[in-house]
Amino acid sequence: PNDGQPWYRESHLATALVSQVYAKGYRVRFIRTNELVTALIEARNEQFLRLRGQFAKLELLVLDELGYVPATSWSLKAGKRHSPSQCL
Repeated sequence: PNDGQPWYRESHLATALVSQVYAKGYRVRFIRTNELVTALIEARNEQFLRLRGQFAKLELLVLDELGYVPATSWSLKAGKRHSPSQCL
C-alpha cells in the first residue's frame, strides 16, 4: 500500500527492530514522538514522575516520526515546567 513512502519504510524498520529486541528479553518501547511529547506536557507532578520512571526502566526507547514534532512546539507548550533534558 504505502511501501514506497520513506516514512513507511522507517516505521516498518523501527517496528522490526523493537520486535527483535523484545524477543531477546529486553525492555523496549516503540512510541510516536508526538504521543510522548503530549504525554510529558500533560503530565502533572506525580504522573510525570511515574511516566519518567516507566521510561527509565527501558533498555531501548524507539521514537517514531521524530521529524513531525517541531522543537518550538515543545518549548511553547511546556514553558518552564520541564526542560527536555529532565524528561527521561
